[in-house]
Amino acid sequence: MAMRKSLIPLLLLCSPGLLTAGRWIETGRMRPRVEHTATMLADGRVLIAGGRDTAGAIAGAEIYDPRSGSFTATGAMHHTRYGHTALLLDDATVFIAAGWTGDIFNQVALTVEIFDPTTGTFTDGPSMPSGAAIIGGVKGTPVLCPACLSGGCQLYQKPLLTPAMFALMPRGGSALAPLRDGSLLVAGGSYCGTKGNYSVNAVFRIDPSWHLHDARSTDGFHEPREDGTAVAYDATHVLIAGGVNIPSAFCAPNTCGPHWLDSSVIYDADTDTMVAGPELLTARRSHVAARLPDGTVLLATGRGADDKPLASAEIFDPRSNIFRSAAPLPAPRVDAPIVTLFDGRLFMPGGSSGTIGALHPNGLIYEPDVLPRRRAVGSR
Repeated sequence: MAMRKSLIPLLLLCSPGLLTAGRWIETGRMRPRVEHTATMLADGRVLIAGGRDTAGAIAGAEIYDPRSGSFTATGAMHHTRYGHTALLLDDATVFIAAGWTGDIFNQVALTVEIFDPTTGTFTDGPSMPSGAAIIGGVKGTPVLCPACLSGGCQLYQKPLLTPAMFALMPRGGSALAPLRDGSLLVAGGSYCGTKGNYSVNAVFRIDPSWHLHDARSTDGFHEPREDGTAVAYDATHVLIAGGVNIPSAFCAPNTCGPHWLDSSVIYDADTDTMVAGPELLTARRSHVAARLPDGTVLLATGRGADDKPLASAEIFDPRSNIFRSAAPLPAPRVDAPIVTLFDGRLFMPGGSSGTIGALHPNGLIYEPDVLPRRRAVGSR
C-alpha cells in the first residue's frame, strides 16, 4: 500500500491535463477596449493604442507601467482605428498602421502613425497605397502586404514606404512569428479571390535579405488555417497552433462549414520544413500565444468550436511534445493582445468576455510557476 501511495504524485506529474500551471492576476484600471494593440517599449513600459468600445473606434492611447501596475493616459493618435498592427522600431519609436477606421463607412485605414515615447505624441507617417493585412518586422523593418486589394508589398524605410522586391498572395488572418535571425514567418491566412474567402495552408519565411522560402511538409498535408497563432520557442523552431479552416464557396457538400482546429504544426527554420505537432487540449481560434521563460508556449482564451469565448489556457512543452493544462483566466478575455514583459511575465490589457458590452476595465498578468532571476526594467 505504501508503494502505491508513493506513485500518486509521480503519476500526477506525468499526466498532462491533471495539473494546472501558473496563475493570472488582475492589474490596474484602464479605458475598456477591444481589438487594440499592446507594444513593449524600450524602457519596459507598454503602449496600448486604439481599439474600439461601446461608442465606436478609439484614437486614445495609454501606457502601462509594470513596476507600479498602473495605466497612464498619453497623447492620442490622429486617426481612430482598430484591428491594426503596432511594431517597435530600432529607434525606440512605435510604428502603427492599417486596421479599420470605424467611421460611418468603416473603411480600411490607409494611414501610418509613429509614436515617440520621449514626447508621448503621435506623428503622421506615409500613406499606404492599399490596405494591409500582413504587417510584421523583418530585421527591424516593417513589411506591409495587401489583404484583398491588389498591389505589392511595401517596406517602411524611415520616413518612406518603398516597394518590396517580392510579391505575396493577398491574405488576411495570417499568424506571424519573428525569428531570432530577423526573419519573419507567415503561416496560413484567408485568401480573398473569385471563389470567395477561404483558408490557405501556405507557410513561408521572409529572410533578412528579402528572399522568400516556402515551407514544405515532411509528413503529409497540413490543413489550411486562419486565426491561428505562431510562436518561436527557440532559435529555429516555431509552433503553429489552432485556428479555423474555412473552405471556399465551391467546397464539396457537407464540407463547407468552418472547422475549428485542435491541430498544431512545428516549423524548422534550418530546413524550411514542417511536421505535425501534438493536438491541443481545446480547439480554439483567435486566441493568444506567447513563449514562456522556460521555452514552453502558453495558449490562452480565444473562441471554441461553438464560437463562444474561452477562459481556458494550455501550455505546449517542446521537450515532451505535449499540451498540458494551464491555470484558466478569471473570465473569458477575447480580442485582447498579449505581450511578454521584461521579467518573463505575460500581460493582457482589456478585451471582453465575448461581446462589446462586456468589456474588461483592467489588465491581466500571467505569472508562470518559474521566473528567471529579476532584471532591471529596460535591461536586455
